[in-house]
Amino acid sequence: MKDDIDVIYDLSPGEEVIARVPKHWMALVPGVVVGVILMVLVWLVYINLGDFLAISDVVLSTGVYVALFFVALLLTALILVGVGIVYFIYSKSYLVLTNESVIQRTQFSLFAKKEKIISLADIEDVEYIKHGIWQTIFDYGTLKASTISDEQTYTQPYSPSPELMVRQFNNAVELFKNNRMRNQLTQLESHAPVPDAVPDPIPEPKQPA
Repeated sequence: MKDDIDVIYDLSPGEEVIARVPKHWMALVPGVVVGVILMVLVWLVYINLGDFLAISDVVLSTGVYVALFFVALLLTALILVGVGIVYFIYSKSYLVLTNESVIQRTQFSLFAKKEKIISLADIEDVEYIKHGIWQTIFDYGTLKASTISDEQTYTQPYSPSPELMVRQFNNAVELFKNNRMRNQLTQLESHAPVPDAVPDPIPEPKQPA
């Protein structure tokens, strides 16, 4: 946890990581499915190319088949690189919850990313949304955090176990605000003026007998 997060973000003294929320593995499914389909199509075309051309009485030489084989290999390698990029983008997009803030990192491509740091003091409400049978079966959804200062809603799609995450976020926000209020009261008490000491009363002179 320290190697992955503290190197990227300068956590303030006393700030600790509570949870790292990566995206659910279902976020990988569309890219992987597209990659598998493309690879299957490439090799289906290569394997059946001779039969397709035989209809037109075209016969390919052995050298052409070998060249087409290496072309199919090259296309397969490019598709695998594309799937690897999809995984890189997936692995670099996550939320980090600390005892002071929420760090949201979104990777759009190999060279484009966006990072936002939201103080827990600015978070007004955290909720989640689940849509459809897949999100219910595989237990993932969209986290939403609304803020007080800019009245915006920050979302994190494909969040795993969103109900548990919302509970953890709300507990962190409540604990942070309670600690801040306790610290403010302590500071007020420490800076409160000390009342002046009341002098002892002067004893009255004794009357002669």
